[in-house]
Amino acid sequence: VVIEPVEVDMVVWEHLRDAMTLGQLPMLTARERDSLSPLKNVQYETLLPLPLIVGTEYVGLMSCYSSKVQSWTDDEQLMLVTIASQAALAIKHLQHVEADILTQKNLVKSLFDDLFSNKGGMEESLYRRASFLGCDLTQLHVVVQMEISQVGAAHGREKIMSETVALYRSIGNQLGQRIQLKYPG
Repeated sequence: VVIEPVEVDMVVWEHLRDAMTLGQLPMLTARERDSLSPLKNVQYETLLPLPLIVGTEYVGLMSCYSSKVQSWTDDEQLMLVTIASQAALAIKHLQHVEADILTQKNLVKSLFDDLFSNKGGMEESLYRRASFLGCDLTQLHVVVQMEISQVGAAHGREKIMSETVALYRSIGNQLGQRIQLKYPG
C-alpha cells in the first residue's frame, strides 16, 4: 500500500463542511474524490472522505473505503456525519490534553532547572512556582533523574523493543513507588 499525503484546498474543505452542516455526505466529483484519497495503488469501488471539523477548524479527513458501490439512506448519512464529528471532537480534545501535559512538564522542568542553577535572588519566585505545581519546598525532597540505556541493539526485533519499553516503564514505576514510600509528598 502506497500512502501519499493529501492536500485539500479551501474550496473543497468548504464544500465538505457545507455538506456536513446539513447532516449529509458530501457529493464530490471523481477528480475531487481521487485527490482526497491517500491510497494511490489500492482498488476500491467507493471512497467516502469525511472531513473532521470542530467549529471552523479543519482537524483532518477520515477516508472510508469499500469494495462495493455504496448508497446511503438519510439516516445512515446522518450517522456517518455524527461519527466524523465525534471523531473530530475526540482528536481536538486529545490535542488539548497533550498540550496541557507538555505545558505541565515544561513548568516542572523549568522549576528544577532553576533549582539546580544555584542563582541567588530567585527564592520567592521558586517557592511560588513550586507551590503552584503542588511542591512544598520547605519539606525534604528527593529529585531523581534516571536514564536507562539499552545494552546491545535489537536489530529490528519489535517484540524485544516493546518488551524493553515495558521493562523501562516498570522500573520507573517501581522506583517512583519506593521513593514515594520513603519520602511521601
